[in-house]
Amino acid sequence: MIDKVNRKLLEARKAKDKTLVSIYSMVKSELINNSKSAKPKDAIDVVRVYAKMLEKAACGFTSGDKFNELQEEVKVIRALLPKEMEENELRLFIEQIFMVRLDFETMNVGEIIKTIKHATGSSNGKVIADTVKRIKESK
Repeated sequence: MIDKVNRKLLEARKAKDKTLVSIYSMVKSELINNSKSAKPKDAIDVVRVYAKMLEKAACGFTSGDKFNELQEEVKVIRALLPKEMEENELRLFIEQIFMVRLDFETMNVGEIIKTIKHATGSSNGKVIADTVKRIKESK
């Protein structure tokens, strides 16, 4: 992720786009701070959390320049993230894991969510947990 942000930052600097330089610099800063922490999180999660923080900040504004600026910033940051799987794609992926991994049935839901989030780039642990639960119940 840091390589992708660095490339985007370089492109923005070459294009002399101060807005994008600012956005990518903030994302890079978040990633660097995370890497220095005692318990670093996955880079994708760091970027996702940062985007959510900006979305919450935008909720404080109903309209106007600041609202539009934050919305644009969120859009740019979300473009850095991998595409989320649709629920039916996620279900098929999880079912395939169930067929391949014999220990999947005995894994706790937290381990399953972590494994699937890492493999798919999907961020929504609740959707993953609900999907796993439905699959386990149907067996």
